[in-house]
Amino acid sequence: MTEGEPVQPNPRDLQTVRHAPSPTPAPPGASGPPLSFEESARHADETSETVWERVSNRHRIDLAGAEAPRVPREGDRFGRYAEVLEIGHGGMGAILRGRDPNVNRDVAIKILRRDRLASDGAVGKFLAEAQVAGQLEHPNIVPVYELDAADGVPYFAMRLVRGRSLTECLAEARRDRFGGAATYPMARRLTDFLKVCDAVAFAHSRGVIHRDLKPDNVMVGEFGEVQVLDWGLAKIRGAPDRGRELDLDPTAVASR
Repeated sequence: MTEGEPVQPNPRDLQTVRHAPSPTPAPPGASGPPLSFEESARHADETSETVWERVSNRHRIDLAGAEAPRVPREGDRFGRYAEVLEIGHGGMGAILRGRDPNVNRDVAIKILRRDRLASDGAVGKFLAEAQVAGQLEHPNIVPVYELDAADGVPYFAMRLVRGRSLTECLAEARRDRFGGAATYPMARRLTDFLKVCDAVAFAHSRGVIHRDLKPDNVMVGEFGEVQVLDWGLAKIRGAPDRGRELDLDPTAVASR
């Protein structure tokens, strides 16, 4: 593997230490070089099947049509996360806010909708989004903390971005009688734009194209934070097009 080639950890049964009484055996080839994004993409269906088998077996979900586990309601616990609150939803999933008691912080939790839980295709797309975003480690790309399943529902936890979408920032600037000089100065806009460019350039260097880059998918924080969100449509170089991922409102990840 040459320097600069996109790399990705070898897919394996997704299992946290909390759920595992003993270490998970390393998959074949784990001792060798890490897989490239292209090689890893070819294992997506196998990964999806492994995770979904784990979810369905643990919670006895009848994939033929029996009732799927319910999506958590406000105030519920969801796995190890407490004080769960839905802060956004779309055609295929929802975004929750929950508190991680292990480190005492709020996180955003993306889950599949109840009526999509029995679809292997939907689960595969969900996993692909989490894996792509989780391996693009960059200050301007929202980090993924965990990919797992709880209460019969696949989920991935990520940073809870506190701020507003770039769309909202620009709209407020247009309403400003001084052309945004007070609310969103040009110097700040250019700085934020360069941070978006940094994130996209990094993704491209790793063989990933976002394909849905727009102001709605960029969050701007109060203290200079800029995060590119929603990698559900991302295309991996050399991998087949897996179609549209979760249709979620990315601005819901912000803390209101």
